[in-house]
Amino acid sequence: MDTATSPAAPRRGEILIDLALQDGRAHGDFTWGVRDRLLEEAQLRIDDISGTSAGP
Repeated sequence: MDTATSPAAPRRGEILIDLALQDGRAHGDFTWGVRDRLLEEAQLRIDDISGTSAGP
């Protein structure tokens, strides 16, 4: 396994999460609020992020 592309193992007490973001006015506003709250949690580490958009 290539260590340059493999995710680092979580540290003791750390929780890895994958974050999927959804766009579209109200959903987007809600998503950013949730993201902000998750970033406040010291034990959480965002390991991967994906997103989608409903369009312009």
